[in-house]
Amino acid sequence: MSLRSALDDLRGSHATLRQAAFELVMTVHEDRPLRSEVAVMDHVAEVVSEFQAAVVEAGDRLEAATRERLLTEELPAVDQAVATAAEHYWRQLRAYAPVAELRRAARGGTAEWRRWQGSLEQSLLRCEEPLDQTAASVRSAWREVGELLGLYLPPPAESRAPESAETVSTSHPARPITTRRSS
Repeated sequence: MSLRSALDDLRGSHATLRQAAFELVMTVHEDRPLRSEVAVMDHVAEVVSEFQAAVVEAGDRLEAATRERLLTEELPAVDQAVATAAEHYWRQLRAYAPVAELRRAARGGTAEWRRWQGSLEQSLLRCEEPLDQTAASVRSAWREVGELLGLYLPPPAESRAPESAETVSTSHPARPITTRRSS
């Protein structure tokens, strides 16, 4: 793989994630039932917006990498944004507690609430694979950067045991041991 293919792979997986996040936002905000101003539903809408913001941030950073070499500068921010999106997704949207609260609220509402809740869960599931694929693409890009870095770094020098102070002082008795550079 090359930096170019790593960047292309990352952009492709991110585009799929961005589309899934957009569909999730549409489900949460546009398809939300009327008179569903319940705290748990408001919280889900807020977390979905934060999830989408992290996905958009990753995309903005990928767009800033106009050339392959710029990927090395943008990759830490892309990695952080994808990790933030994953954290929102797994901890605040797909964990047991938030799903159970949403289901409980939907059971207490109308049939329209229950249909929306089912649609929301399906939309969340459609985000899982693109999110995992984007995280894998980030890891792959890091591996590529690491391999290229190894090509440009000088080879490690042979290591030898450090000399003791006594050896140094006896081999050069006229010079005192000091940490200053010689002039």
